[in-house]
Amino acid sequence: MIARLKNVVKRTEAENERLKRAPGVVSQEALQQLRQENDGLRQQLSELREQMGSRLAERYEAKERGTAKLMQDYEKLRRELQRECQSHDRTREEAARLQRELSEAGRGDTAASTLATAQFRGPEADSGKVQQLEAELASRDRTNAMLKEQLRDLAEAERQWKIERQMLLARLGEDA
Repeated sequence: MIARLKNVVKRTEAENERLKRAPGVVSQEALQQLRQENDGLRQQLSELREQMGSRLAERYEAKERGTAKLMQDYEKLRRELQRECQSHDRTREEAARLQRELSEAGRGDTAASTLATAQFRGPEADSGKVQQLEAELASRDRTNAMLKEQLRDLAEAERQWKIERQMLLARLGEDA
């Protein structure tokens, strides 16, 4: 629209110049009318420039707000991913600790072998020692069962963490 008005203004100015140089007599009234039309077109052009300027400013501000919101969302997701990574590391360390405890408890099978040896010795074996070994063996069995359960829980938590991590990475990819 602005370009068309510019073209009209240029044509009018060119016609004015042509008429000024024309050998014929141009009435003052026709010249005045062309000047008024020219001034009106210039005013319309300036009004359109102002309108377009305000529209462009609004678009720029909307774009800036959108960019700021995206940056905030990105930072929030980045912090959330970082927390999840730290949680995963703690879970992995806990699983390693429990695995070590389980393997240490597995080495405690010497009590079971001692108990078996004592049972083969027959009645001359100390019954107090046998009962103590049986209690220790039962305690270790409970500990082993508990550690295995904790390892299963940690494995499930790690699997869930991996799924959540993939979802967060996917969300980060969508927002980018």
